[in-house]
Amino acid sequence: MSTLNSQYKFLNIVEPEEHRGKMTSENLNKYTEDFTKPALFKNLALIDDELKSRQFFGEIDENLELQWRVKNGNSGVTMRSKDGESDYNYVTGKIGPAKEFLKNIFDDQLDVYSHLGTISSGYNDPFPWGKLAFKKVRESIFKNNWFDIPNWIVTGHMFLGNSTQDYGEPQNGAVG
Repeated sequence: MSTLNSQYKFLNIVEPEEHRGKMTSENLNKYTEDFTKPALFKNLALIDDELKSRQFFGEIDENLELQWRVKNGNSGVTMRSKDGESDYNYVTGKIGPAKEFLKNIFDDQLDVYSHLGTISSGYNDPFPWGKLAFKKVRESIFKNNWFDIPNWIVTGHMFLGNSTQDYGEPQNGAVG
């Protein structure tokens, strides 16, 4: 492994010639040292540039609604409801059609984000566009069959949006 005797004490970095384009049970155990250390598999999953395009997301019905946040001024984007209570809902905010959200990202380039997919905290998400978008992204990323672990099913969620800040600080209203 490339990092056993290197400068990285807390992370194993796995080069492409080591993982050979596959994540298997065997190499996952090996490179995480039996799940005791994180590992970064360099260039394992090729992510197509189409995932950064409006056209990719526009293939999903843009009239379906979703919920998203828009940064206004210098106010922080927090997980609080309008009355100031913590709500653990990552996307309390505007509700509207996906075409408006995509316009905010790709045309207007506003600081916006939405939490898409099945949210693990049990949040009741009545908006299907996010689940469809997550499924489409997941299918695109996994189409090359690099993930080869029997009986493991990839679920989860993602944030989709735009930020005009390279390294935005939360106290300055960083998005997502």
